[in-house]
Amino acid sequence: MKNVSLFLTLLLCLMSALPGHTEPKNVTDFNSLVDKYFDFYFSFHPSEATAEGFHQYDQKLEDYSAAAHAQQIRGLKEYLSKFEAVDGSKLPPYTAGDREWIISSIHAGLLELEDIQMWKKDPDGYTSGVTNSIFVIMKRNYAAPEERLRAAIDRERQIPQALDYARQNLKNPPKIYTEIALQQLPDETDFFQRCA
Repeated sequence: MKNVSLFLTLLLCLMSALPGHTEPKNVTDFNSLVDKYFDFYFSFHPSEATAEGFHQYDQKLEDYSAAAHAQQIRGLKEYLSKFEAVDGSKLPPYTAGDREWIISSIHAGLLELEDIQMWKKDPDGYTSGVTNSIFVIMKRNYAAPEERLRAAIDRERQIPQALDYARQNLKNPPKIYTEIALQQLPDETDFFQRCA
């Protein structure tokens, strides 16, 4: 669902940039801010970027460190201020809707990172996350197999560090989360063995 919403937002932004369609300055300024926001967002979520078709992040795995989470929180708060400073009443309805969606998305991200903090509770977020990072590269034929393989290997080399961060970040995870993660491990191991 999150990916579908993200895709629709990007589609709306791209539609406003169609040739022959001149936007007012406040809309072009807003679209520039959106581009910068997604560059920021995808730098913290490279697997999601790959899944959405932005392949400049293909060699990068998510940085699961506490420092990266803190940096993302700071950046989200900065972008929240920037988007809230845009006067939505002076934007066309489709652009004002994009603004509201992005603001809501940032609030949701901050709620997760600061309050819910599943990154401190759910071991499956790490093991499934690193597995998915390889899966999104291998599932589509967006580039030559050799290029995708290089990207997958680059990400795989970063997995030991990601799992070290998991050990550092997880604080007494609930039993059910741990059980689910353990149940998932055989399938995730099988995935890597079949890709090898």
